[in-house]
Amino acid sequence: MQKVAPASVIREMQLMSSVLTVARRDWELISINPLSDVRKLAKPQPRDRLPTSAEIEAMQFSAGEDLALGNPRR
Repeated sequence: MQKVAPASVIREMQLMSSVLTVARRDWELISINPLSDVRKLAKPQPRDRLPTSAEIEAMQFSAGEDLALGNPRR
């Protein structure tokens, strides 16, 4: 956790655990999932971020006058 955020570690552990579970249940390649006994990290607090005024202006420019006709690829 010195190089990546806790959320990244949680996602990677979930992915590895899912793969190992499939290898155990479906493919019968292993007898136990070694990650099932590893303590999960606590989920970090969600970010509390609001868009900046420049981001809002860019979204308004992209959306144009009619939101139904907005094109995000401008």
